Amino acid sequence: MSIEAIKAITDAEEAAENTRRAAREAAKKRVSQATEGGLATLSGASERAKRELSQLRETAEREEARAAEARIANTENKKAALLVRAEARIERAENLVIEKVVRGR
Repeated sequence: MSIEAIKAITDAEEAAENTRRAAREAAKKRVSQATEGGLATLSGASERAKRELSQLRETAEREEARAAEARIANTENKKAALLVRAEARIERAENLVIEKVVRGR
């Protein structure tokens, strides 16, 4: 082989190695950029999810407070109705006792 052929082969091998090195560096850079972009996307999604969760909790707490108030009002209404019925029964019982005492039974 002539020196020129050896030189051409050596130059071709160096060029191929330089191309491979450049390709590796470009691939590393693309992977790094994709990773950074992915992490930024994940971070944004995480923040949005946190805000949405906070809003859902607030909504759920408001709805539960309204439902609790409705249950309290309903219970108060039932309590008032029971008291009215109890007072009416007490009055009837008092009248029966008075009637029995007056009649002597």
